[in-house]
Amino acid sequence: MSCRAIPAILLVFCLSLPCVYADESPAEEAIREAITVLEARKSQVQKKEDKDKIAKAIADLEKLIPAKKAADPKDDVDLSKLLTPALLKKKFVGKAAFNPKTGELTLIYDFSAKEQLKDFEAGDSKPSLAKGVLTVGPGENVRHVVRFKTLTVTGQVQIGSLSGRHFKTSEKLWVGGSDKDIYILNENSNKEAEKYVSAAFTPAKALTSFEFSVSSARIALRIGEARIGLATKTTSAGQLELLGGNSGGNSYGKLVLQGQIDPEWAKEFFKE
Repeated sequence: MSCRAIPAILLVFCLSLPCVYADESPAEEAIREAITVLEARKSQVQKKEDKDKIAKAIADLEKLIPAKKAADPKDDVDLSKLLTPALLKKKFVGKAAFNPKTGELTLIYDFSAKEQLKDFEAGDSKPSLAKGVLTVGPGENVRHVVRFKTLTVTGQVQIGSLSGRHFKTSEKLWVGGSDKDIYILNENSNKEAEKYVSAAFTPAKALTSFEFSVSSARIALRIGEARIGLATKTTSAGQLELLGGNSGGNSYGKLVLQGQIDPEWAKEFFKE
C-alpha cells in the first residue's frame, strides 16, 4: 500500500468507525480510530520504509490523546504481550491488528477467499461465498470466534426479507425486522424501556451500509437511513453472529469488527 493513501484511509474510517470511550472528545475518538486502522495497515505492508512511516504516523497521533487508563488489576492477562502481530496472523485468516493503548482488536474481512470463513463457526449451517459476498441462508447463522467485551461492526448487508432476525451477539443482543420495521433488542433486560426500539425501514435490493455497536451502556444501529439506539446496561458484547432471517437469506459485504476483547477468552484462545 502506498503511504500516500493513508490520509484517505483515515478519513473513511474516522467517519465510519465509532469509538466506545464516552468521556473523550470527538477529535480524540477520531484519532484513536485512526491509530487502530494504521496498526492494521502496518501489519499488512512488506517494505521496512513503509512500516517505519506508518509507525511514525502512529506515534505522532498518540501524542495527541491522553494515555490509556491503568489496567484493571482483576485482568491478569497482559494482552499487549499476548497479541503479537505474528500470533494474530497465525490465529486469524482475516486481517487483524491489536492496539495495546486502547485494548482494541480490529479484524477486517473482504470475503475475497473462502479461507476467511475459518474465523467463523458455522455448525450445521452452510454459508456460501462468492465475489466478495458472504450469504447466510434463511434460518441459518455463522458465529465469529472472538468474544468481545465491547464491539462495533461496520460493513454492508442485503436483507432478503425484513421478517426475522438478521445479526446478533451471543449475549442475546439482537437486530431483527417485523413488517416495515427494523429493531434492536436486549433480550436480557427486564425493563421495557431498556429492551426494544425500532424504526421504519425498507430493505434495499443491493448491499447497504450498516453499523452495529455495543458498549457497556448502549447498543445502537445504523442501517441505510435508519438510526436507532437503546440505552441499556451490558456486561459483555460476546460473539458476533450473522443470520439469514426467516426467508430469502442475507448477504454480507466487507466487514470490520473492532472492540475490546474478553481477557479470559483471550488467555485460552491464544494459548500456544
